[in-house]
Amino acid sequence: MAPTLIREPFRRPGWIYEEKVDGWRMLAYKDRDHVRLVSRNGVDHTLRFAGIAAAIAKLSPRTLVLDGEGLFCNGRDLCARRLRDRRARLEDVVAGSELVFPVRRLAAARA
Repeated sequence: MAPTLIREPFRRPGWIYEEKVDGWRMLAYKDRDHVRLVSRNGVDHTLRFAGIAAAIAKLSPRTLVLDGEGLFCNGRDLCARRLRDRRARLEDVVAGSELVFPVRRLAAARA
């Protein structure tokens, strides 16, 4: 996800607004209890963020790919599903985790 600078907030019907979180951007790959955390440029940071990797390993899906937009879960590619459906599945998958959670939704900006 590459951000785009704009001069003022906008709102559009049907859009979902989420808080922006600064920090490391990575993909999380889970296969049973094995987890890898990989940056956009392909660097493996699993050892650097071992606690997060361990928390992902505890999540219930056998296979899982977490990224900023899509979700691959238990052998199914969910990217073609509506964002609200992917978000609901993500919320179910991470429910109860102390280290893994979706970003907060925000109210739409006022024009």
